[in-house]
Amino acid sequence: MIVSSLIACGGGAGTGAGGGLALKMNGADVPFEVKSTGVYPSTKTFSFTADGQTTMTKAVNHYIALASFEMETRGPVTMGRTLAADGETRVIFQIVGEEGTDEKAVMKTGTYKTKCEKYNCVDFVNLSRFANGKEEKISVDARKAEGEVRITSVTEDTISGEVDITEGGNSIKGPFTAKITTKR
Repeated sequence: MIVSSLIACGGGAGTGAGGGLALKMNGADVPFEVKSTGVYPSTKTFSFTADGQTTMTKAVNHYIALASFEMETRGPVTMGRTLAADGETRVIFQIVGEEGTDEKAVMKTGTYKTKCEKYNCVDFVNLSRFANGKEEKISVDARKAEGEVRITSVTEDTISGEVDITEGGNSIKGPFTAKITTKR
């Protein structure tokens, strides 16, 4: 059994660039020009029980949000708020890092794949848009999706890379740069 929790501190506002992303929801192309970004590092805790003994491990977790609107970036709750205006679109994906790390660990360049167990992988992908008077949300199943997030550059302030993830008629593809919203 896996039990996870997020533990994080910090906040701040941030914007960034992420042009060139192609988004599909339920097989339809969705216009998506990134105007605001945020990366929120936290610690993900895993708990495993085997033969009556519980073992806990942890890993850094990077919550990356790309939005077509000016997004509040204090943390996952504000970045993931309910969309409320026509044309608002957001993509959120989460990458879990190496076992034994925490929110102070710097993200490493490299390839993070879907369809993995726990560490060094894409943990989830959420696609959201507001259209026809309501928010439409799609949670891509990272255990079934094809693809990866390739991190090509990490600075003190930004993370850059390419995302290419598809599950059925839902996909996000292209380059991105996202501003790290908390300082270590």
